[in-house]
Formats: sequence, C-alpha cells, structure tokens
Amino acid sequence: MTTMSGNRTEHPNIASDRIDMLQRGEIFVFGSNLAGHHMGGAARAAHQKFGAEWGVGVGLTGQSYAIPTMQGGVDTIKPYVDQFIEFAKRHQDMQFLVTRIGCGIAGFKDEEIAPLFRMAIPVSNIYLPQTFFDIIMAPYLEHCFYDGKNVPEECGAHAGHKDRYNPMLMSAVLGDIAGSIYEFAPHKSTEINLRDRRMDYTDDTIMTIAVADWLLTDKRHTKKGLVARLQEWGRKYPHPMGAYGTMFSQWLNKNYPKPYNSWGNGAAMRVSAVGLAFSTLEETMMVAKTCAEVTHNHPEGIKGAQATAAAIFLARTGHNKEDIRRYISGTFGYDLSRTCDDIRPTYRFDGSCQGTVPESIIAFLDSKDYEDALRLCISLGGDADTMGAITGAIAGAYYNSMPYALYKFGMEKLPHDIKQIISDFDSAYRR
Repeated sequence: MTTMSGNRTEHPNIASDRIDMLQRGEIFVFGSNLAGHHMGGAARAAHQKFGAEWGVGVGLTGQSYAIPTMQGGVDTIKPYVDQFIEFAKRHQDMQFLVTRIGCGIAGFKDEEIAPLFRMAIPVSNIYLPQTFFDIIMAPYLEHCFYDGKNVPEECGAHAGHKDRYNPMLMSAVLGDIAGSIYEFAPHKSTEINLRDRRMDYTDDTIMTIAVADWLLTDKRHTKKGLVARLQEWGRKYPHPMGAYGTMFSQWLNKNYPKPYNSWGNGAAMRVSAVGLAFSTLEETMMVAKTCAEVTHNHPEGIKGAQATAAAIFLARTGHNKEDIRRYISGTFGYDLSRTCDDIRPTYRFDGSCQGTVPESIIAFLDSKDYEDALRLCISLGGDADTMGAITGAIAGAYYNSMPYALYKFGMEKLPHDIKQIISDFDSAYRR
C-alpha cells in the first residue's frame, strides 16, 4: 500500500478512519440529514472543522461533502451516493475521503451501506473506509487466486507459480485459439472440445501480444510506439492462421501508415492488455482509445475497444455482472438485455465492432465459468476467434481461474517470443 497522506493511501484507495486535518484539495465526505443539522458524529466534525454549512444537507460546502442518511431506508440513500460518485468524477482536482456514512447515529450496518459505493472503486479520487472496501471486494476475492492461497491442481497449481494462478493475457489467447477453427465454420452448439488439436493461435493473439509489448516498452503509451510494435509483430508473423484483414495487412506494410477509419472488430480483439494494466477506469479508457485509433479511428471502432477494455477492468476489480452490464450499456449504448439463446438463431459472421462486442460481452454475462464463456461465445456462430479473444479476456479477468490442462494446451501452441511477452506482462502487471 502506497502512502499518499496521513488521511489516505492508494492501491487500493483507502481513507483513514481518523481524520483531524485536511490537506489542500481533500474533501471530508460524511453522513448528514436533509435539514443539514450537523449535530453529532462525523457531521459535527465536518461543521466544526471542515466548513460544512449548517442547513445544507446535500453536497459540497467548505472542504466537506454531505450525503443524507437519515431520511429512510438504504434505498433512499443510494441516489445521493450515485450523485456523489458522479460529482467526484467531474472534479478530479479534489480527493474525496469517505467516512462510514450511515453507520453511526443513522443505525445502518457497514454491510448495508458499503455496496452502495461499488461503482466508486474505479474512481481514482474517491477513498473509501477500509471496511467498505473489504466488503465490496469480498465477492471478487472468493473467486480470485492470490498470493498465499493454495491453488487446486486442476486450476493451475503447476502453471509456473506454486501458490497462485492468474490467467492474465492467456485468457484472451485461449479464446482466440478456441475460436480459430470456427471462424469460417459456424457452430451453433455449446458442445465444443476446447482442446481440439486443429486449433491454433491467429492474428488476434499476435496483435494482443503486440499491444502488451507496447505497454511494457513504451511507458508514455505513444501512438508512434504502438505503430512500431504492431508492425514489428505483424511483419514477424505475416501469415497467421485465418490471415490479417485486407486493409490491416496493407497498413502493416506501409512505411508511414495512417488510420483508415475502420469500425472493424480488430480494435476490440487486441485491447485486452489495456484492460489488465491500469489502476483507474479513466486511464484504461484513454489508453484504449489510443490503442484503437492508430488504425480503427471510426467512432464505432474506438467505442468497441473502450467497451472491451472497460469490461475487463471492471471484471478484475471486483464488480459483479450486473454492475458491468449497467456500466457498458449506459456508457456505450450497447443492448446487453439479450441472452445467448436470443442471439444464436439469427446471428451470423459480423466483422464490425458494433456487431461483435455486445454479443461477446453477453456470452460472458451468461456464463458460469471461463470454459462456459468460451463455449457460449463460439456457439453464437460469428467471428469466433475474435469474439473468443474478447469474451475470454473478460471472463478470465472475472473468474480468474481455468483448468491447468487448458492453459497447458494453449501454451504449447505458442512460439517462445509470444510466451515471453505473456510472462513479462504477467510479472509487470499482476496485482
């Protein structure tokens, strides 16, 4: 944990449980009543020390932000918490230190209030009480393998780390491999052998590795650096299974390549490393945009890359499926109300982001584990390798485990230099 001030830490963002003084830009977030009568507990401290105005029961005054908690049940508090989170997003110059609102005089339990702040986790300038953070993250940690836990052999105990197994980039690579033989042979069933010897990595894996290499070597995340990595890896592997798209193949071989206004799903299939690498959703979205627009600078291409990266980020930071569904639908306008069973009968190959990314995310949302996500994705009968890479990356980040036999099958398909990038990325970005 990195200390930022006496009142807060980052990685993760935790607010101190005792705040007596504020630094410049720090905001004390407390539970109030709608009348703004700050008579006890944190509200009294906010009024006496940090400028909370008497009679103001909602919002920012002085170096304080009031969230009313005394007007009814938890459902009456949620709109004010949502309002606060949106306010914090718009005011990145401020650092918001949240107290255990509602858990004192108002009489609520931490377990009731903490979930209201779930969408605050990826907001870089909101610092939560340790108890709230632990409660929000508990569901994620239940299905996450981390240092110190014993990992069952079937989930990868021998994958190179004795006490942990985190799929990271391999979750996208295995999705690509699984879909490779179905790209031009639609398969409308979940009865799929995910270790079919005919399967192999495609251009989706190569470009995923190129982006990971870019993040490892270009710490400023420049477009020039990205172009160099994409071209280097594309020229090194010029004839992958399934081949590159015509426009992208031409782009790979130009001396001074320019973006070509593409809305194709190549922008989304290569972005998984971005979703895994950063500490905030804001930075993830920004770098995903850069990752797309060196080639796919059409708004739909950029949107597809950002939606995929955001889903991966939310999946790996403890958000549940409904959180992910709401955020992606609300932010990008994708219809995620459908199910795989709704989509499958009429769906066919679609190379666009707008016709691929929503369906890939739905396959994850409908799944019960990593393997189930890949089978559901392929069973839709679309661009199976690219959709496998997208769905696999999100599912890997969410479930954070897979059978070792599947991991081993995929690794044995890969050349040494690709495996080296996977290992280097894992070492650099594993939390």
